[in-house]
Amino acid sequence: MKIYILNDSFYVRRSGLDNAGILRTKLFNKHGLQTQFVTYKLDLNARFGLETVADLTPNYLNMYEDLMERPTTSNPIDIKTIMLPNIAQDYIDENGRELHLTDGQTIKLQPGIDHKTLLLWTEIAVNGQTTRMKFFDPRGQQIGTEYFSPDDQQLYLREFVSTTTPTKLWTTVTATGQTTYRYRTADNQEHMFDSEAALQAFWLDELVRQNTTAGEETVFIVDRNAEWFDALQQMTEPARKISVLHNTHTIDPQQVMGPLNENYEAVLNHQESFERFIVSSDQQAADVLARWPKATVTAIPVAVLPDQRPTNTPFVEREIGLVAIVSRIAPEKNLTEAVQAIQLAHQQNDRIHAEIWGSGNHGDDDRLQAFIDQIGATAYIKLKGYTAQPEQVWQRAQATLLTSHNEGYALSLVEALANGVPAISYDVKYGPSELIDESTGRLVPEHDYTQMAETLVRWFNTPEELARKSAAAVASTQRFSAENIWQKWNEVLS
Repeated sequence: MKIYILNDSFYVRRSGLDNAGILRTKLFNKHGLQTQFVTYKLDLNARFGLETVADLTPNYLNMYEDLMERPTTSNPIDIKTIMLPNIAQDYIDENGRELHLTDGQTIKLQPGIDHKTLLLWTEIAVNGQTTRMKFFDPRGQQIGTEYFSPDDQQLYLREFVSTTTPTKLWTTVTATGQTTYRYRTADNQEHMFDSEAALQAFWLDELVRQNTTAGEETVFIVDRNAEWFDALQQMTEPARKISVLHNTHTIDPQQVMGPLNENYEAVLNHQESFERFIVSSDQQAADVLARWPKATVTAIPVAVLPDQRPTNTPFVEREIGLVAIVSRIAPEKNLTEAVQAIQLAHQQNDRIHAEIWGSGNHGDDDRLQAFIDQIGATAYIKLKGYTAQPEQVWQRAQATLLTSHNEGYALSLVEALANGVPAISYDVKYGPSELIDESTGRLVPEHDYTQMAETLVRWFNTPEELARKSAAAVASTQRFSAENIWQKWNEVLS
């Protein structure tokens, strides 16, 4: 059996969804299943993340790298060591290196997230127009070249470099913006595709054919449903397909028959294409079956805790009054209400303070900081940015809050409880009610941040009770042990 965990890319600042795929990949391989974490986007920084954050390099498969038969050797290029014979001026800063040549041309060298290794080589003509861009992977190998029209600066051709022939894959952008793909196989057969999804389908079919020839069954476990759906529908080779719903399947989880979440609408409307749907909670499984009685649905939590865990920091040695939140900063996380809860609690007990660890998009970080400043809470509520090591945060904390409008399962809650951090959460679908009870935390009605604050004050005024909740929190997460989660998946895959 060959298993492919289908994602779109690998993000260094990974989400709970990305974490779930990584943990599942490692779990399956640990139990002898050949499993790869699969992406299709051409993300030049992905390998940095794989090596520095996820430790997943041997089990990573990217569509473009595989089609191009990229070598595994590593010889990264330091942008500072690149020498050209006709350099007139040379500028180096944290954003990369800019070379001004004697003929008036400019070359910009952009590094990856390590601020050192060459990923992008941009050539700019005397008139300031970009003529072409060469892109590299972190191992120092050129992936391809992009060419730009001198008239309107639009990308019109992307040419990929193969290790077997100079070029095996071309993407062409027409005047109307339509992108076409042309791929040459090892036997010089050319294939044309009118979309990236069609190219994805071709590649997935190739994987299946290879596995079939080797006598292996192919299983696709789909984490990014909307991104892979069209490709999966266009496949011609038979394979097992399992869809994982990481979030609520309806826009409003209280409306079981309401409008569908756009990430899952296509797969749920084409259930015949999938052998099974995986959700994280029994409650969500029941809601899916209430709407689609013929569906095959299994509840398997996304969290996987290692069997060997470090000893938790004793509760009395933790930072007194620290409320830690580890979360994406996004509107659906409703963090302004968490901030308001902490503000109210701090007014009654000035030892209560908070750290919010995470990052956002589209200015969400700045808006949350502005709100903290506006209410005068800057001194005791700190935005700390993204962390790749949340357990270090949890081991210092004495409590956490969850104020999301909805949750697929709230992986951060599992991590908090496993690290001995009692939680106060809004009682929303799905997950919190299956994770928290009065022994490990408290559920309060959605938007009732006043009750959340009152609970915090009571907890920190009775540290003995809080310490008991901390111990109970750790014990409650034994059901998320790697072995328990493996047993559930093993039943699905068998």
